[in-house]
Amino acid sequence: MAADLRQALLPSAANDPPAQAGRDATDPEGIPLLADGVLPPTLPRPPRLRDAYSLKYIYMGAWEGLLVLQFVLTRTLAETLKMPSDADAFDTHLMYETVSHFLLFGFLLGWFIDITEYNRFSWLFTWDRWYFFLIFFVTSPIYSYVSDYGCMAHSMEDITSWGPGMWAAVGSLGGVAVIFLLVHLYLAARRKTAVGFVVYLLSRLVVFGFYVVAAVFLGHNHYCNVHIHHYFTAWCIALFAEFNHPISALMLAMSASIFVQGSSSYSCSPLFTNDDCLVSVRPTTEATCIFQGGQNFTLRICPGEGSAPFEEATCYVGDQLQPDVNFLAPMGLQ
Repeated sequence: MAADLRQALLPSAANDPPAQAGRDATDPEGIPLLADGVLPPTLPRPPRLRDAYSLKYIYMGAWEGLLVLQFVLTRTLAETLKMPSDADAFDTHLMYETVSHFLLFGFLLGWFIDITEYNRFSWLFTWDRWYFFLIFFVTSPIYSYVSDYGCMAHSMEDITSWGPGMWAAVGSLGGVAVIFLLVHLYLAARRKTAVGFVVYLLSRLVVFGFYVVAAVFLGHNHYCNVHIHHYFTAWCIALFAEFNHPISALMLAMSASIFVQGSSSYSCSPLFTNDDCLVSVRPTTEATCIFQGGQNFTLRICPGEGSAPFEEATCYVGDQLQPDVNFLAPMGLQ
């Protein structure tokens, strides 16, 4: 029964109807119609499950379903076993926002790896690719478990405090990623035409370039934080894994699984965020505020948009009410 269902969903090339004028003969738009607008009686109507247009949706749905299954499993580990221990707590709003972004990223990834093409889907979604599914489902929990080690509990925001263990882990993962990417460039050069190779490489670089330009431009904004999350880095690497080759399948399994792990554990957090600012109750031309705390703290006051609107500012810090020059200097107010 399973074989019959697979045959219905994945028709072999030998059984496919001939193409007419560059189009599938089962495509009604590519077949001349009779006077009454019906298909010629000599051409059988295609079964619904074998319609090429419908199959693209089935293939993409299966790919998204695989990602969602891993998302649920990873989120379950985070909620029940605290793997990782610093996973974000999801409320209804954050869950909806994360899932919506996650599905969008998954759809784009599926498109880049050609999952809607019959040859690609039938090669990847088969028992012969058992290693792909094994690596895909074990990478996420392993990543969550390892990230809880003390030497690994860091991010790009505190890179200055990285220890030897963190540098070794990042260096190893980076080295593996570079090797995988070089292999994919070799496969692209061997399997594609010159134009195809340029399109393959340029299309991915356009995605990277968009975010790099945004990071450089927004990084100069005093009120913007730029944080490259590991889910996004893994997603970018996975974009290259479009080939029917064991190495490509391994890279897709690992990178896609890390993408799912980051999304389900910490949400699809934005790469660019504004600083949290103190907001006054109502617009005013003068304000007097007193801040008190049980421990030392720093204070930053920034406008909602544009440059600082203050013409004059006098701030005193501490019991002796001495002007805090460092507080005023960033805005040019002293």
